[in-house]
Amino acid sequence: MTAQELLAEQIELIGDSLAHYIETTAPDRLNWQPQLPSSAPTRSALEQAAECIAVNRAFAALLRGDTAVPSLADEVTPTSPTEARARLQASCAELAAVIRVSHDSLFESLFPTRRGQRTGKGLMIGAYRNMAYHSGQINLLQILAGDGEFHVPSTWI
Repeated sequence: MTAQELLAEQIELIGDSLAHYIETTAPDRLNWQPQLPSSAPTRSALEQAAECIAVNRAFAALLRGDTAVPSLADEVTPTSPTEARARLQASCAELAAVIRVSHDSLFESLFPTRRGQRTGKGLMIGAYRNMAYHSGQINLLQILAGDGEFHVPSTWI
């Protein structure tokens, strides 16, 4: 297995895990934004899905060398777990396809982002880390809402 295949596979698996957490969130909590006194509200599970979709699409575009790169502002928040899963899977497949056909030199190539220059491997791993982080954030929303079950995705066992 090549490094590219491993990365692509892991991106698809973590996207599936993120979709799992969204699907196991109580329907009345999908748009819930808990807030501490005198602080900004958190983002809902569906808003976090939109961010991950946007990041995957943007990083895929950068790695392909596209001149037009989608932004978070371009991404519409999914309205249901079914829509979130479909769009997450599509964005993961898009990014994974770019990674699978990439040459090793892409790992060290530099790409301009709003946070400065990042390497290709940084973009690839960054997309994975972003989805893993948001999987945990959505599980935290479940816990804060009183759900005592840790919804471990089957791909984690």
